[in-house]
Amino acid sequence: MQMKKAILILIGVLCSELAAFSQNELGIGMVGTYNSAVKTPGLGFRVQVPMNKILTISPSVNYNQGPVIKELNAGLQLQYFLVKNQVQKGFGRYENKRLNPSLYVLAALNYNKWINYFPSLNTRANAKNFLPIAGLGFSMGGRGLRLFTEAKVNPVWGENTLEVGFMTYPFNIGGKSAKQLRCPGLK
Repeated sequence: MQMKKAILILIGVLCSELAAFSQNELGIGMVGTYNSAVKTPGLGFRVQVPMNKILTISPSVNYNQGPVIKELNAGLQLQYFLVKNQVQKGFGRYENKRLNPSLYVLAALNYNKWINYFPSLNTRANAKNFLPIAGLGFSMGGRGLRLFTEAKVNPVWGENTLEVGFMTYPFNIGGKSAKQLRCPGLK
């Protein structure tokens, strides 16, 4: 019984932490991809949800189509920020510094659907695959819009992917700045 209570308290704390950060930092964006091993360009969509000041999760969907291979990837990416372009603006509130860069490492698990599957030199590849991904990312921008680029590697197949895109933060566009919203009692 004590263990259940401790787990419920931990879940409550984590959820309140997530809610505090995600209200200002929820991002929605588009990405262009290029898989260098099979020479396929692609387009994708992603969402970025902060877990705390230095950790975010990012579900995404990408479609790649080349002259030979067509594939759909859906994944969940974890980003750990080594350098983040934020400054604290009062209790529990953070604001992005304009144009300062962020640098992060990432790990992901992708579901890969090879749409026009055929046997190839890669004997580990099937029509449906679960693949680990590791990489490094860089982003730059302000409160409402950030550009990013990521270099990723799939260690199972030895494929490198480059992604370039933008994230928009709809809860940070327009409206009042953090300075205007600051509680007069908190300095």
